[in-house]
Parts: sequence; C-alpha cells; structure tokens
Amino acid sequence: MTASKRHQKVLDSIAPHLDEGEQIIHAAYGVKQPHIGLIILFIALAIIPGVIAVALMTKHYLVAVTNKRVLILRVSGTMKMKEAWTYSIGNAGGEVTTSTGALFTHITIAGSDQPFKAKFHKAYSPENRPAAQAVAAALMPGGTTEVPKEAPVVTEIPEAAATSEPADVEEAVVAEASTEAAPESVIPDMPEVPDAPSLDDGNTNKEETV
Repeated sequence: MTASKRHQKVLDSIAPHLDEGEQIIHAAYGVKQPHIGLIILFIALAIIPGVIAVALMTKHYLVAVTNKRVLILRVSGTMKMKEAWTYSIGNAGGEVTTSTGALFTHITIAGSDQPFKAKFHKAYSPENRPAAQAVAAALMPGGTTEVPKEAPVVTEIPEAAATSEPADVEEAVVAEASTEAAPESVIPDMPEVPDAPSLDDGNTNKEETV
C-alpha cells in the first residue's frame, strides 16, 4: 500500500540514519509539548506570543521500529536531526507505559538511562496511530514488531471534538487553557522556519545505545 504524503516524509527522514541492511517496519511522528501552565504564564506575562512559545519548546520525534532495534530521532520542525538514540526491542531499560485516547497514543519510558515521553496524534497521517501502537509494543518486555490487534481507548471525548482539528497551534492552546479538564490539543505540522536555539541543557547530535 502506498504511504501517505506525511508518512512518506517520516520514512524519508529516518532512512539516512539506518545501518546497512536495516529496514523500517513501523515509523511514527510524535511530539512532547511544554506544560500548559508554562504556556499560559508566557502568554499572561506577554513575554512571547503563545504560538512562538509552543514552537520553541515543543520537541519533535521520529520513532521507528526496525528489524534490529527501536530508533528515536529528535528532530527540528523541519525534520533536521538533532539527537538520536536506540532501544533494544523488548528492552527499553526502564518502565514502559502507554495509553491510547481518542486523539493521541502516549508512550513514556521512565527509569531508563535515556528516558522518553511523547504523544502521537492519529490525525497526523493514517499510519501514525497504528505505527505508534506498534512502537509501544516493541518497547514492552518481550516486545514484538507486530501491530497490536486491539488498543484500549482510555480517554473518551465527544465525537465532534475527536474529529475536528484547530486551525493553528494558538487556537489549540487557548482551547486547552480555557478549562481544567480540556480535551487534548491538536498540534499540526510546525511551520518551516529557521531553527531556534535549543532550550535543552543536554548535548545534541549524540547517539547512545541502551
């Protein structure tokens, strides 16, 4: 089956970082956003507009299950590689938790030398949700490279909210901040702008194997 345009972009961005003979089985795009309270603080203090705050502090990830490993690439909004590391299939070196909601599949690795946390939006591409679920399955103890047949939905929201997508990031931030129990926000592709200085304290362009 032909990959969607967005999914093909994910595959093409991962391909240069594969070893000889390595093949992609599943690949997904995810993000880690700053805490909504921090975004609200920036907006309230008028330090920087909310959209810019989200763009600067959101981390973008390309995650692949290959025939050899689970590969994590932290990239810029324009898919430029910043950092890379790997996990063994079935052994992430820490506790792996995952959940699937109406919009997002969440994956968290805690207690590992290289922790990881990201959420994967089902609307990014038709392949993104099943691929994210396959990544989670591969990271679990006794992991497999197969897509789980059933993934429980742990967060139910009205169908209209689950299928609609805000026009831009700022709209999503305002919608999420307006209520204590707001539904998960939708983060579309970041605009292709020059990379902003990284706010991380760690080094970039590193690769380590767990």
